[in-house]
Amino acid sequence: MIMTVKKTYEFDPETDLIGKGGFGRVYKAKDVKIGMEVAIKQYSGNLPAKYSLFEEIKRAIRLNHPNLVRYFDAFELEETTTFGDKIQVGVLEYINNGDFMGLLRTKPDVATLTGIFEGIMHGLRYLHNKGIIHRDLKPENILIHKEHGEFIPKIADFGISKVLSENSGESSLVIGSIEYMAPEQFNVVRYGIDKQLHTNLDLWSLGTIIYEAFTGKAPFGKT
Repeated sequence: MIMTVKKTYEFDPETDLIGKGGFGRVYKAKDVKIGMEVAIKQYSGNLPAKYSLFEEIKRAIRLNHPNLVRYFDAFELEETTTFGDKIQVGVLEYINNGDFMGLLRTKPDVATLTGIFEGIMHGLRYLHNKGIIHRDLKPENILIHKEHGEFIPKIADFGISKVLSENSGESSLVIGSIEYMAPEQFNVVRYGIDKQLHTNLDLWSLGTIIYEAFTGKAPFGKT
């Protein structure tokens, strides 16, 4: 006999919104069954199916590293959008101190920035060793968790991440945040390694973030 188990998450859409972007909104919520704070991500984009929230969850749910945001679950709501689309929802680790861009506005000292960048590099090394390219590393996708006075960076949002084993060469879809994107994301045939995307493009993005953190301005401007 097949049994269905339902979980309940509570949040107020008016007061618990903690982030939004082009492809969804994120809310702080409570797992009622165990009393744990989580983040609920509602997917609302119109990207190709391979970039849907469910596909993001499939790529990220097995990842387990202190410098990556954990993914716990995903499901569809019974109701649909105005256009009849199913509403996809992901359940993620709740991060309590906003994103890196918000932290930069507080003018953190060099020691704090150094610790954050070391954490990001640890997270990227783990990700790259798993054969995954993030492809959208930017200050808004680096969340900060504050614990016992320490700032712990957490790489977030694997919506357009890419598995190296699925590399298929040139794509007509230019996707990401332009000011942080490596040249091969615009023209993989000309700038890619053997006309393919590789993990080094995340290091380009990290370099632009480091530059911005220490100089106060993005190296290639803001869109």
